[in-house]
Amino acid sequence: MENPTLTEVHTYRIAFWRMYFAALVYGQAFYTPLIWAVLYLLSPGSPKPFPFTEFAILYIFGSLLLAVVLVPAFWVYVHILVVRVSADGFTCSNGFGKLRTVPWGAVTRVKALHIPGFPYLLVTTDRSRLKLWFPLFLRDLPEFADKVEQLAGADHMLYQALWQRVEGK
Repeated sequence: MENPTLTEVHTYRIAFWRMYFAALVYGQAFYTPLIWAVLYLLSPGSPKPFPFTEFAILYIFGSLLLAVVLVPAFWVYVHILVVRVSADGFTCSNGFGKLRTVPWGAVTRVKALHIPGFPYLLVTTDRSRLKLWFPLFLRDLPEFADKVEQLAGADHMLYQALWQRVEGK
């Protein structure tokens, strides 16, 4: 016999490739000036003028290594930091990566955070000082928005913010 106190929980994940490519662009944008500055500072003792071939090869190798290292890091990220919804509330991570579950009624404010390539909704609750970071690049965002409407209602703040994003696509 089924236990009526248990509620059905729906789990949603971030789209891996969407997250990975955006992170790769940021990684390369930070890596390039940093590595060239380091290589420039190391070049005064060299008899060759900067930049020389060995440094270019080192730069390319490091750039490729960065792309490879990010794959397992973001694979773990998208599998651990999931978003869940149920009739009782929803779960997502705070700014430090800790998953927090809050009841629908605990949401006090939802605000968009625009980081190029990484759109989020910052969800303020009365349960914690830290805001929840809801990723707007879930694999099934329209389905998630439908679940929020079913479980929390069309007048809920989170649904209203999601609806604007889903309809805008």
